[in-house]
Amino acid sequence: MNIRPRIIGAAFSFVCLAGIGVMFFTAQSLRLGSAPAEAAPAAPVTLVSAPAPAAAPVAAAPVALEETPIGAPGAVQILRDGPPLQCAIYARQRTGVALSGAARTWWAQAEGRYRRSHTPEVGAVMAMLGTSSGHVAVVARVISPREILIDHANWLGGGEIIIGAQAVDVSEANDWSSVRVWHPPTNSLGLRPYPVQGFIHPT
Repeated sequence: MNIRPRIIGAAFSFVCLAGIGVMFFTAQSLRLGSAPAEAAPAAPVTLVSAPAPAAAPVAAAPVALEETPIGAPGAVQILRDGPPLQCAIYARQRTGVALSGAARTWWAQAEGRYRRSHTPEVGAVMAMLGTSSGHVAVVARVISPREILIDHANWLGGGEIIIGAQAVDVSEANDWSSVRVWHPPTNSLGLRPYPVQGFIHPT
């Protein structure tokens, strides 16, 4: 009896059975989920620089604003750089009003040549009496119905130019027929009222 073919057949059967067993257990493992899962690819990580938390707004401390009174020291400028000027020459240079002679004559000279009124307007010439030669000043700003700023020359008698001086209507009728003008040496309105003829308007 030849045993060799039987041994070979038995070995072949064993190998086949072993292969089938391996396949069966592998399938079972996959079905039950016991096989180690494949590592999922790592998601890319984006580094974001988080902004620093904003500081809470700090309320600014209220600042007390001190308003410089009109005509007060620091608001009025006194210029003495150039040659001394008479008030009439300065007013003519500032406004172009073609009048000459003493300031007390300007109101009469302006009749029929320039518009005249008793209402101050910026750029108008205020014609005043109260001195031997009279006085003229240029209206620089209208503050209120009874208060203006004027620019004028030689008010103190030295040919100086005063910029931004206060002039206040002190007339009983509120018609600008009488004014008090800022007096720099005393830092106050002059005590003496000056008669006003009116305002001469360049245009």
